[in-house]
Amino acid sequence: MGKAFHFAFAGAAATALAVSTPTAAQTVAATVSGVIGGAVVPSPDCAQTFSVGATVECLRTGSDGAIFAGRARVDPGGRLRGISAAGHGGATTFTIGSAGTSWTDTIRFSPFAEPVTGRLFIRMTGDQSAATDGDGSALAAATLSFMRLGIYRDGNRLDPTAFDEVLLRRGLFDYGTFQLHRLGQEQVVRGMPGGFSEIDVPESRRLFDLVLSFEIEPGVSSIDFFWQFATNSTLYPGFSGQAQTRYFSTAAITGFQILGAGGNDLTGEAGITVPSGQDYPLGRPAGFGAVPEPSTWAMLVGGFGLMGGCLRRRRAATAAG
Repeated sequence: MGKAFHFAFAGAAATALAVSTPTAAQTVAATVSGVIGGAVVPSPDCAQTFSVGATVECLRTGSDGAIFAGRARVDPGGRLRGISAAGHGGATTFTIGSAGTSWTDTIRFSPFAEPVTGRLFIRMTGDQSAATDGDGSALAAATLSFMRLGIYRDGNRLDPTAFDEVLLRRGLFDYGTFQLHRLGQEQVVRGMPGGFSEIDVPESRRLFDLVLSFEIEPGVSSIDFFWQFATNSTLYPGFSGQAQTRYFSTAAITGFQILGAGGNDLTGEAGITVPSGQDYPLGRPAGFGAVPEPSTWAMLVGGFGLMGGCLRRRRAATAAG
């Protein structure tokens, strides 16, 4: 297959996906970066902001028709947006465009006497495309979009056993004569990686729903969560063409829900507050439908929802083994 799918962590792409430790107060960031003419253009030299509602943009050109562009924005309520594009006419170096956004915040609620389940619902909507002169023998262009959501309980940001995370990755890999479209998911449960799973998806699929379900133990009264979105577009050396991602429609937090042991909705009884003043939708989003806990990726392709699964505490015996 020629060049493997390693491009996402080269150059500017790693900058867009940098993970920062969440804080107890709301913080946001939006960045655009890239690689052109073999040189990395980091976010501070391209475009970045730490303000809600501000759009950052960057456009750079180079030799051999090389061009990269990016646009990123964070809107109220944890709505993250990003567009990236890259192209050249046979340049001898990579051309990469990256756009990244992030959001951290705190949700408080009345502690429960029994374990309950918290759910954060998120949605990614957009598309990815590429057109190159590849002959099918090697990877000519690729795009990746990432959506990552993680939570800490009661501010225990330094304790990995208080941490759950789910990552969704949508990729397009262009060989000129054919393309591969793939969807991948990875989970971390109490600091323990659960492995990465990946399936092929239809090119036409542009909407992805995701749920991070996590246990809230008795006495826990808050969660800190961080929420990140990033797009990367890459054109490989020696090929002509372009690659782009368009996720400026939105990647959004669409709901927060608390369920009892029997599945009853306790959201309205939890006394939920948000110190930052953000207005997050509460409960299951309208039209979200039943969210399956699929046992196979084949079920995900046919269904509307993608669920991170109920992330529960690993038993001490399992951890010891």
